[in-house]
Amino acid sequence: MPHLEVLREEFAAEGLVVLAVNLDASEDAGRQFIEDGGYREFLVAHDGEAAVKMLYEVDAIPYTFLIDRQGVIRHADHPIRIRAWQIEPWL
Repeated sequence: MPHLEVLREEFAAEGLVVLAVNLDASEDAGRQFIEDGGYREFLVAHDGEAAVKMLYEVDAIPYTFLIDRQGVIRHADHPIRIRAWQIEPWL
């Protein structure tokens, strides 16, 4: 998560948005985790039924998708493996 925050800060002016999908049983637990980590600019969505997890075949958490402005998934992997050079072409 800290790595995503660094990238979010670097590219926020170009339109990068981080959406965290919470798979916890409670919506509040996910929001609290984000707040406790100091990730004030992350958007949080709750996926209590794990529909997003199943739809996109997420097999480990955390997991990150880079989605361009047209909604095309350009990269999917663990967030620590995402680099600035992978984000820049899609902004």
